Amino acid sequence: MRMKQVVSLLGFSSLTTYATALNLQPLRINIVRRWGLALKYH
Repeated sequence: MRMKQVVSLLGFSSLTTYATALNLQPLRINIVRRWGLALKYH
């Protein structure tokens, strides 16, 4: 993988996480809970 690709991917993911944390806090908590349940009962 090229360095530029990795950097842009990291930037995009962190930006998405930041936007999610700001705008969709309840949804994010819901997703985390769902993941926790899925991992627990899988």
